[in-house]
Amino acid sequence: MKENKFFLRRCLNKIYGFHHRGLLALIALFVFLLFSIFFLIIDPMFRSAADPSLVDLQLAFSALRFREIIVGWNQSVNGGVEIYKLSIILLDYLYPLIYSTMFAFAYAAVRGNQLPRRFDRIIFVLPFFGALFDYAENTFHLFLLKNVHNLAQAASASYAGLPVALSFACSILKFVFFSGAILSLAGAVVCRLRKKFT
Repeated sequence: MKENKFFLRRCLNKIYGFHHRGLLALIALFVFLLFSIFFLIIDPMFRSAADPSLVDLQLAFSALRFREIIVGWNQSVNGGVEIYKLSIILLDYLYPLIYSTMFAFAYAAVRGNQLPRRFDRIIFVLPFFGALFDYAENTFHLFLLKNVHNLAQAASASYAGLPVALSFACSILKFVFFSGAILSLAGAVVCRLRKKFT
């Protein structure tokens, strides 16, 4: 057990100290912005501007609310749920890996230390935990919508309360870790600038 812990720490230290971490963070930032644009383009394809947003669906804590949003989307856009599911499969299973890589290596690059402290290791893995909850949320949504392909099916489908509640919990945790990664990176930037100008 102790040997495994030491091995994991050594691997994490090596990944954290990756020589081209700044470049990797910049590449991830570029891809992150590209994916964000894709999401903005796809968004009107599965819902109208007056409909609840994707975030509203992610934060739907009851089966009734989840159903209302899905039915509303399909009333506004024919086959909207199919487009939404396709966007999850093609984009949203890559997106968490991209933003977690971006935040983690940007933090390591800004910190500038080759050998991370315990606190650095915690912050470094923080966005990857957010990504895990993002993957879980996406999977729950695909599970809930597996037999929903049109308006009639959206209206008649039985959305189980437990997967909806678990999806909601995963969404909340995803946003918590995502916010934590942003704040940690911002704090690292402020500390780096303070050291530079003092």
